[in-house]
Amino acid sequence: MEAKDSMVICIDYDGTYTRDPETWDMALLIFQQHGHRVYCVSARHQDELVEARTTIGYIIPPCNIVGTNGAAKRDYLFKEHGVYGDVWIDDNPDTVSTGYALGEGWVTQFDGSKPAGPHATHCCITHGCKYGDEDCPVVNGKVAQVYPCEDCPDTMSTGVHPSHKTRGSDASSFDEICVFCGRTDTVPGGWGKLSEPCPATLQERRERKFDH
Repeated sequence: MEAKDSMVICIDYDGTYTRDPETWDMALLIFQQHGHRVYCVSARHQDELVEARTTIGYIIPPCNIVGTNGAAKRDYLFKEHGVYGDVWIDDNPDTVSTGYALGEGWVTQFDGSKPAGPHATHCCITHGCKYGDEDCPVVNGKVAQVYPCEDCPDTMSTGVHPSHKTRGSDASSFDEICVFCGRTDTVPGGWGKLSEPCPATLQERRERKFDH
């Protein structure tokens, strides 16, 4: 089926497609069935897209998976591949026009109320930097992790706010405790204060990160 006005639709991988692959798969198939071209444009390096090729790469042509290595996505796609993206779907819209340096993290509040940059939305203080960056501001405790990574427990079902880093406990009054702020769940009673943003300061998180 040919669309009246064919579009080039570009979708980000980490934090966008990976949040709900099944839903995106259906949407991307419909886009293509209507004559639109779909590209997956990630800030990762091109060599770090093996995972993408074995997931979204089964839905769109693998050659349409592009890694910009932190460069502005719209310009990179056009200059390097001669393709102009009409519609962009990205959890970090600024990376479409401005890109970012992989070694830099945007400052954020730990309540997640301000834009946190690609590291904060993609990387994990427990499971590491999505980009393999040794200076990752999330891993080093400089900015808050906004979302759980793919290897984190499902916090939507557990109710733990992703800014906490918890460990198990043998205490009778709680099962989980945050290593940064000391807040716990309650037994019985649910997730208690762990369902709220972690109040630990930047300095506290840096100091305590290496104590556990």
